[in-house]
Amino acid sequence: AAGAPFAAGLLARALGAPAPALGERLRELERRGAVAAPGGEWQLAHDEYAALVLERADPDVLRGARSRLGRVLAEDAGTDAPRV
Repeated sequence: AAGAPFAAGLLARALGAPAPALGERLRELERRGAVAAPGGEWQLAHDEYAALVLERADPDVLRGARSRLGRVLAEDAGTDAPRV
C-alpha cells in the first residue's frame, strides 16, 4: 500500500503496532527475501510482490491502510507543504 520505502517507525505508527514487534517481523520477511531495507528504509523486495499484494488485497483494507499511512505522513510533515 505504501508504494515507496518507509522507516520501520513510520510503518509501526501507521499500523498501530509496537515498533520492536514490527522490526522483528520485517527482519523475518527480509530473511525470506520478501522485503529489503536499502538505505535503512523498508520496501517490498520485488515489484511483482507489490503487484500481487495490490491485486489480492481487500479494497476496504487497502483503503484503510493508505488512509492511516497518509495521516502519519501528514502529521510528520506538519505545515511543510513540499513534504505533504
